[in-house]
Amino acid sequence: MSWHNFKDKLKRYFPFSDKEKKDFLITVAVMAFIFSFNKWGIEKFNLSYGIKNLLISIGIVAVSLFAHHAAQRATSLYYGFRTEHKLWYWGLGIGFVLAVLTNGQVLFLAASGITIHLLTVHRLGFFRYGPNVEVLGKVAASGIGANLVLAGIGYGIASLAGTEPMNSFVVFNLLFAAWNILPIPPLDGSIILPYSRAFYYFIIGTIASYFFLLLVGINSLLFAIILGFIFFVFAWAIEKGYLK
Repeated sequence: MSWHNFKDKLKRYFPFSDKEKKDFLITVAVMAFIFSFNKWGIEKFNLSYGIKNLLISIGIVAVSLFAHHAAQRATSLYYGFRTEHKLWYWGLGIGFVLAVLTNGQVLFLAASGITIHLLTVHRLGFFRYGPNVEVLGKVAASGIGANLVLAGIGYGIASLAGTEPMNSFVVFNLLFAAWNILPIPPLDGSIILPYSRAFYYFIIGTIASYFFLLLVGINSLLFAIILGFIFFVFAWAIEKGYLK
């Protein structure tokens, strides 16, 4: 696909619908509240401290969520499809309840799914004309990839500046990627797994490896990808004949 063709698709089909914008704002508000639930005071409740952290969390969630959705939208347009993001109210509800019951110690951060629609004119002559599990899998995975990249960028900035908001930015993106890889409809993992178990194991291995590397002070997404591939090979050896 030429750059001009792709740029034209972005111009025509990338903007979010009014419903998607409304769902986005709801998701940002609730997730920010969940993420900042235990940040309303160090020893006792502090309103100004809590509001400050809530506003920071809103910024973190908004940037991370937009990057996730934007990557999926751009990827689907590349393949000749349009992505529609749908709010998963059950996910927000589960996250809210867990935050309240655990005082913010358990952060369930997953609340959206995707549906792709055919852009008929742009798919003329393509093999397997309509939407398929391969395209869906790649679109879903691109959102998780975007969050891992943001986590790496955030960690690099945090290493230089050492600011708490940037550390929170890294944590949110990693947790968001980890929760969304679960094979629970309508989360991304439930879309990636039917496409390829091998690819699914690779992504799980990459996320887990990146968590571990950052914990020991190594910020290398490339190294995490290599470890993710090793994890895939190990899984393949165990489930040989089942992976595809």
